[in-house]
Amino acid sequence: MVTSYVLISTVNDSEDVITSLKEDDRVKEVYNVYGVYDIIAKIRAKTVDEAKILVPRQIRRLKNVQSVLPMIILE
Repeated sequence: MVTSYVLISTVNDSEDVITSLKEDDRVKEVYNVYGVYDIIAKIRAKTVDEAKILVPRQIRRLKNVQSVLPMIILE
């Protein structure tokens, strides 16, 4: 399993984004934070390729997502 943390900036209300993230079983933890980014999500994927695909294909397409910074943990 591959773990990654994703920092997410939102346009308006981050609650809609958090709700959408929690619907995906690969998203293990989601936190609303204050600072440059609005949300931090912990994601578990089967492979590095799956982790790389999840961010651009699903998270960036969510309504109100402005920018995403994925960080894949190398173990």
